Amino acid sequence: MNNSEETYTQPLGLDIGTSRVVVARSTDKKYQYESQLNAFLTIPYSKLAESLLQRENVFHEVQGEDIVVSGNDAQKFAEIFHVETRRPMLNGVLNPHEAHSLSVLR
Repeated sequence: MNNSEETYTQPLGLDIGTSRVVVARSTDKKYQYESQLNAFLTIPYSKLAESLLQRENVFHEVQGEDIVVSGNDAQKFAEIFHVETRRPMLNGVLNPHEAHSLSVLR
């Protein structure tokens, strides 16, 4: 590649489904796909829980008195805590019964 050619690392495609979120990118004239579970769970906020999640590189966000764990990590934590994951989408649109739906998708 010469200096006049640009490297494109921006997403080529984004599919937000009820079950999974998939991103397609082009790298070195090849396509790379990444997929995450489109689910989340909430746990009560504590400094200890937040520091453990940060240390283990778990995808999460603090929202008020809750910690929202999203993506593939949500399924792992659901199995540990014996709870069901929640879905930000229902029938292909935002789930109106989940207050965290929009923030999870962002």
